[in-house]
Amino acid sequence: MINEDLNIFHYGGCGGMYFLHQLLITKKFICIFKRGTKKSSFQEIRNYIFDINNPDRWKETEIHIDNDFTLKYKKFNNKIFYNVNTLDCWFSLPGKKILVYTDLRSQIKLSWYKKSFWFYNKEISYKFFFSKVKQVLSDNKDLYYNDVKNSMKYADEIVKFQDLLTPEGLEIVLKKFGCDITQDNIDFLNHYLSLHPPKLLKKLGIET
Repeated sequence: MINEDLNIFHYGGCGGMYFLHQLLITKKFICIFKRGTKKSSFQEIRNYIFDINNPDRWKETEIHIDNDFTLKYKKFNNKIFYNVNTLDCWFSLPGKKILVYTDLRSQIKLSWYKKSFWFYNKEISYKFFFSKVKQVLSDNKDLYYNDVKNSMKYADEIVKFQDLLTPEGLEIVLKKFGCDITQDNIDFLNHYLSLHPPKLLKKLGIET
């Protein structure tokens, strides 16, 4: 039974927001989302974030945690903090440090599909895609993004994105954090998978 805060970090495109909501579904942790949304419950926020009709607009509904307000919140002991792309807050905030990652080639595919990370607010063209892929691969000599390898040194727990995409794998990961998998977790998993084309999932190593 875990009894401590969790502090999630990931680089864009590899499912950190999805993992955050899988943990919130267990009702073992709490956080406060940034203001500016009329959604009040975690389920309403989740439904809004993951109501994706066009993957090119994936980022438009994303709502992040307000880490400062979550830190000040006194009612619950077990909080979740969430950080993406920059390490400074991950280092400074309390809690068990969790890195969510995937292999570099999968992250490129996911980032392009969601227009996140390398492709966020960029020209949407295959010419740009291939030039960016060439640059990223030339800067990284193996399948792991260099910054991911560096952040692994600071993580208390490392979670691979693909391990979150099957009921069996998700159950194992949740148990690491003192959580039992529920039907709500499985339903959300199935919804999340439905947002990705089968061809992409197959390239990630997930059979549907």
